Amino acid sequence: MADIFSEEWMTKYKSLWNGDQIHIQQLADSDFSANVGFGLQDEDTPRVVIEIQKGVITSMAAFNNESLDWDLRGKPDFWTGVSQKAPNLMRLGLAYTSRDLKFFKGNYPTMIKDSRLSDAFIRCIKFMSSVYS
Repeated sequence: MADIFSEEWMTKYKSLWNGDQIHIQQLADSDFSANVGFGLQDEDTPRVVIEIQKGVITSMAAFNNESLDWDLRGKPDFWTGVSQKAPNLMRLGLAYTSRDLKFFKGNYPTMIKDSRLSDAFIRCIKFMSSVYS
């Protein structure tokens, strides 16, 4: 099993994301392009950064001080839970309100109100659990 945010994990995650045409189309329809960081809350910087252009991951690598549009960091137990079972919107909302998942940058309340973006967000986190199946 790939360690979360490792090179092996990034390769599998990118493949899952870019292989899901519905997901890509949802984001492309929203003209979603961004640099998104993921990591652990107790660390100074995210571990990885994903560059997304019109819904497609164009690059994914260890964070190297890139400018971020979104920076999501979870507690280790949150990421372990995600790796074991794909979350739904309710579980992600609970993680957000309990501060198990923090948005260091980006606007969760605004994103969650747009169904195209909230559906894409759920799918984005579900890909994380799919890396391990």
